[in-house]
Amino acid sequence: MTNRIQNKILYSLIAVHIGIGLAASQTQAQSTTAPQRAVLPTLVPDNAHPPLDIDIQYRHRRNQNEEFKKLNDGDTLYSGDQYQIIFTPTSTTYVYIFQKGSSGNLYQLFPMTQFNSVVVNNFNPAQPNITYFIPAQDKSFYLDERMGEEKIYIIATRQPDKQLENQYQQVLIARRGRSAAQVQTAQSRLQSAIQMRDPAGIITHSPHNPPPKMDEHAFSQIWQRLEICEGCVNTLTFRHR
Repeated sequence: MTNRIQNKILYSLIAVHIGIGLAASQTQAQSTTAPQRAVLPTLVPDNAHPPLDIDIQYRHRRNQNEEFKKLNDGDTLYSGDQYQIIFTPTSTTYVYIFQKGSSGNLYQLFPMTQFNSVVVNNFNPAQPNITYFIPAQDKSFYLDERMGEEKIYIIATRQPDKQLENQYQQVLIARRGRSAAQVQTAQSRLQSAIQMRDPAGIITHSPHNPPPKMDEHAFSQIWQRLEICEGCVNTLTFRHR
């Protein structure tokens, strides 16, 4: 009887040992034949980088005898119309403003030392609670005779955006070389870099103090608060007729 019990225990131990061996061999086979699943990172809100707040105006007028009006996305302007971009950051911010004209060319409007030989000296970083007039407080852009679609892009960052800065320099270098093909290539790369960015923002009305000699109510109606995420792009499009 004792031998029978011992043999039964020994048989059980052998069976357990074989079972473990089979389980181990099956696990090993699965690990060598089954594809490895990538462990995806857990996405969490980026609370370390809150949006950059900028009070902003896009405004236009027909001539110097008229008051400026708010320029909305999708509006229509006409050849000879004047327009300005005005913004006030709430913190130290690197602001990049580009315009793609109806000609298809891209121009940097901020920062900008001069535009068509007119010195404006607008530099980064933009300082908090200082109002910047683009191109200048006493100057406006105006539309030429070439009609089509116009786009204005605004990008805000806490640090210099070297990619944008370098790519726009390549555009300027290509223009100095007077090679249409090189200009097109450089502008396409800059356009792609702008359009690949996440869209920004939540835009709400924002109170703002008017400059001298401007109606306070009319002025406050055309200010907006732009909440723009780091490196995102806000786009305003208008038609040039």
